Amino acid sequence: MVKKKRSARPVAILLSLLILLPVLGFLPETKENGDTVLHRKLIHTFWNRKEHLRYRVKYGFITLGYVIVDILPDTSYRGKYYREMRVKIKSNPSLPFVGNKEDDFYSLMARNDTLAYETLFWMNDIDDNVHDKTVYRLHYDEGKVYSYIRKKSDGPLIAKDTLALDKPSICGPAFFYDFRLYTQPDVQARIPIYINQKEEKVQLHCDGDTRKEKVDALGDRQLTLIKSSGNAGFNGPFGFKGDFSAWFTDDSLRIPISANLKVWIGSVSVHLESYRLEPAAGE
Repeated sequence: MVKKKRSARPVAILLSLLILLPVLGFLPETKENGDTVLHRKLIHTFWNRKEHLRYRVKYGFITLGYVIVDILPDTSYRGKYYREMRVKIKSNPSLPFVGNKEDDFYSLMARNDTLAYETLFWMNDIDDNVHDKTVYRLHYDEGKVYSYIRKKSDGPLIAKDTLALDKPSICGPAFFYDFRLYTQPDVQARIPIYINQKEEKVQLHCDGDTRKEKVDALGDRQLTLIKSSGNAGFNGPFGFKGDFSAWFTDDSLRIPISANLKVWIGSVSVHLESYRLEPAAGE
């Protein structure tokens, strides 16, 4: 039974890299090279667009599953409007002993001049029919993060822990925005992460590597891509640990194109299959 569970879930490790890390306190430490101006330009560009992205997750030639990212219409929460983001993680149902597995991750986000941060995060285990399986409520006015879990589909939402909150923080999907900011040469970040009620660190850096590549999801022309890398020196979800890297378009959108990271079965790769961009509501 344990082996079956582990075989079904490696598709979700992409979130450890680009999207999901169960409560991140965001405190970047960057070199002083003008990147604050760049951050402001990039976060404004990201924020004023709606994106739909679909990724294929592969282990060698085997497709483990898919990741679908969507920016949804703004949502009212606690008297304010926030940008809503959804990430779907789906298994490849044709794999033996896997079946249809799906986890959905939601986030309500705000932003300042340099980063996106979250006020509410929740996860739904679709195949087991457990909604709000994990919930984090970030109350900046109180300086606290309240975490909750639901163990069964018909079970209660149980208060788990209360964590200190003293800066704009993220719980998962906002990292999809923020990692894209660290894609300029010599820019680096050291990000505290709270995972399984422990504080850890994720290192990010961009060494300036670029390459030309045709990306089918973005048309027929050659694009310049830039590489950003990092390290997670802890045991993350589904066996994710160690070095990782990702390639982004070297333009104003910094679209994540592909990624490589280590998990318990070895190394997996993530590839952009489709991309759609449209103006945000009200533009």
